[in-house]
Amino acid sequence: MLLPHVFRTIGWIILLIVFPYFVFCLLADYDSFHTLFSRFITIDGKTTLEQISNNLLIIGWSVGSLFVTCGKVREEDEMTVMIRLNSLLISLYVYIALIVASALLIYNFNFLLVMMANLALFPVIFLIVFELRLHAYRKISEDEE
Repeated sequence: MLLPHVFRTIGWIILLIVFPYFVFCLLADYDSFHTLFSRFITIDGKTTLEQISNNLLIIGWSVGSLFVTCGKVREEDEMTVMIRLNSLLISLYVYIALIVASALLIYNFNFLLVMMANLALFPVIFLIVFELRLHAYRKISEDEE
């Protein structure tokens, strides 16, 4: 039930567009950025720019990572499926370990920020593990030839 390979390319494009905005929101003074534009776009005293940008960030990251993680690679075979499933299991272990460590080490409002970041972390962990394992498999198969 994987998506065609073209979705993988589309997903990378979406992630490359969304990632700089994500980094900007983390590093910049987020409140002053939205305050600057709040006089232009407001409904009932609330800044809709913040709501729109948050939704675009969440939707872009979710859809982009879904397309990349669920898109077929060019040479999709039985070994690639096995690597994909193995990567999924390793990603789950790492993700749960990070959640447990966060629960034990981080408190108050910072914990909520970490949990929000964890929402988008699982596909990222999967992508890293999958690409590393796929690269290692391709290197081994090239050496055998």
